Amino acid sequence: MTARRGSFGPVQLARHLGWWDFQVARAVRHGLIPAPDLGSRWSAGLVETFAARAGQLGAEVGSLPDMGAARAARVLAERFGCEVTPDAVFELARRGVLPVVNFYRANPLFDGGEVERFSDRAVLDDAAAAGRCVTADEAAEHLRIRRSDFGHLVRAGRVGAVRRVYGSYRRSRSAAPLVALFRVVDLDALLADAGIDWAAVRATAPGRRSPLAALPTATTTNDDETQEVQ
Repeated sequence: MTARRGSFGPVQLARHLGWWDFQVARAVRHGLIPAPDLGSRWSAGLVETFAARAGQLGAEVGSLPDMGAARAARVLAERFGCEVTPDAVFELARRGVLPVVNFYRANPLFDGGEVERFSDRAVLDDAAAAGRCVTADEAAEHLRIRRSDFGHLVRAGRVGAVRRVYGSYRRSRSAAPLVALFRVVDLDALLADAGIDWAAVRATAPGRRSPLAALPTATTTNDDETQEVQ
């Protein structure tokens, strides 16, 4: 292909190499091809240094585009022949296995090349178990305490949401309530905390002050990413 002034823009370069557009950006991101040397364009001379290896480089880049958690879960489920949830994908990301490379409407996009290369069933199973998330109401049920008791644990920083999602029902994005999600493994670790008298907390009658109300309020909080449930 002949490009303007002997140079290639991203789309022109993808066509010249026989790639998809996303593969060019990923190849640059991973250092497989050099960054543009003419602003946002590649000179013809620079392209000549790697064009002959387009097939090899394309295989290293991968054929799957960057994707959201739901699609990544479907890809992995088909590959391994088992159920894979978005929670498992987020847990793999938390462990650095599937890096987040971008965002779309506040939703993280995971590196499609890493999704394509991932092949460790044991790691997937562990992430699926460790990454299972529940809402605050479900967390309170899991701990067998009142919802207000759980609120004190969150306020005190004893447990925190790993992410927040838009609820499935909303009239508009701006009016959508955010739903905090908590990892079950973090709740189980909290149950093992000898500093909390769980029997006393559970014995507190409705309407009575929770023993957890005495916990000091945390001075720092973590801002959770916001993802849409799809």
